[in-house]
Amino acid sequence: HRHFSEVNVSDFLSHLQQSFHNEDCAHFLLDRQAIYRDWAITAAFYAEVHLAEACFTGVTGLGHTETRRGKSEAHAFREETILLLARDAYKNYRKLRVASQNVRYLTGEASDTDRLARFYDTNVAGKLVRGNLVDLRNELQAAFGVDLSRGQS
Repeated sequence: HRHFSEVNVSDFLSHLQQSFHNEDCAHFLLDRQAIYRDWAITAAFYAEVHLAEACFTGVTGLGHTETRRGKSEAHAFREETILLLARDAYKNYRKLRVASQNVRYLTGEASDTDRLARFYDTNVAGKLVRGNLVDLRNELQAAFGVDLSRGQS
């Protein structure tokens, strides 16, 4: 059973605004500099990180991942928390996290870089940024009962 507390409005809005900033960056890179789609995917991942953290501000005893994770790695803890509290959002969260990790860390040999560039082509990057991220926002809103849309002040 979930126990929601009063949302810390300042922390909530701070995470929400950073999410929009990262999402705008992802769109900019895809729309104007598609060669940097790896960074667009990474920016979209960090947009989702801040969406999750915004939601966590209203969960009793949870707070910010960096202060509550114990010995778990931050991304793993956040992912586990989403699985526990927002199961419907888990698939989209994980898909973006894995894609971001792949484009950042599975490079090295020229053949690996070429393979990743072909796999995460502009269409795939667009689906991650324009599809998975939007779906995740909707799923987190439903699970946590918060408004994650633009226009908050």
